[in-house]
Amino acid sequence: MANNADHLRDDLADQIATLRKEVARLSASASKHGSRFFDTASDEASELYAQGQRAARMLTAQARERPGTAVLVAAGAIALLGMLLASSRR
Repeated sequence: MANNADHLRDDLADQIATLRKEVARLSASASKHGSRFFDTASDEASELYAQGQRAARMLTAQARERPGTAVLVAAGAIALLGMLLASSRR
């Protein structure tokens, strides 16, 4: 009887050791994929930020060259936004 209990205990210990190794492997894999995702997202966010800065500089330069046009475009955008907001409230 004791021999059977020892066998079960050893078998259970082996299964626990196997599960621990598998959990460690899965944890490392998840960490690796999460890190890769974060790096990709960070790179894309940096690129979008740089594009936004370039666009802002370009718009600023255009507004300085053609202030009248800039005012008309801004007024048109505000009017369009106002119409969209007014129609969404109905």
